[in-house]
Amino acid sequence: MPFTPLTRRECTARLVSRAFQPVVVSTLLLLLVALMGPGRPAYRLTWFAISAGVATGLPVLFIMMGIKWGKAEDLDLRDRLQRPLPLLVALACSAGAAAIVWLAKGPDNLLVALLAGFVPGVALTIITLKWKISFHSATLAGATIVLWWLLGKWALAGLFIVGAVGWSRVVLRRHTPAQVLAGAAVGLSGSLLVVLAYGG
Repeated sequence: MPFTPLTRRECTARLVSRAFQPVVVSTLLLLLVALMGPGRPAYRLTWFAISAGVATGLPVLFIMMGIKWGKAEDLDLRDRLQRPLPLLVALACSAGAAAIVWLAKGPDNLLVALLAGFVPGVALTIITLKWKISFHSATLAGATIVLWWLLGKWALAGLFIVGAVGWSRVVLRRHTPAQVLAGAAVGLSGSLLVVLAYGG
């Protein structure tokens, strides 16, 4: 099959999509939340390392092992049928990280951030069993809500990035517009529910 060079539009979409992969967004969000928490810098970074290591590091390691064994194509898990087990592992790790923070009396804002990822994650996992909803849009939309809770209304400018990422996923034919919009809606509503219930 002959190689077809990517158009400028497709190259831009690929860069945007890769820059805002769910694991990247989730890890950076945990870092920001941890750094804005109480205590000395070493305390904050320690809690970031613990929460990110469990909530995002272990799921990525599991998927990488799946790729090596031929059980997954890439970190995006393009094939919907390959998603259930890695997503269940990711949910378990997210819940585990939240439990560690809660039981060890870690930073409250970090606990809220973890739960704001876990709650919509449950809904996304159930939906993706039947329909390939966008995790890119959901993760970034949820992160925007957490940043709004922490930083105020100006953080809602992140919704423009949500739109750009959604556009990239459609251009790359990873999702339909409906799947992108549904992902954003689930991420927004799930994270907002947690922030309003636990964030004060």
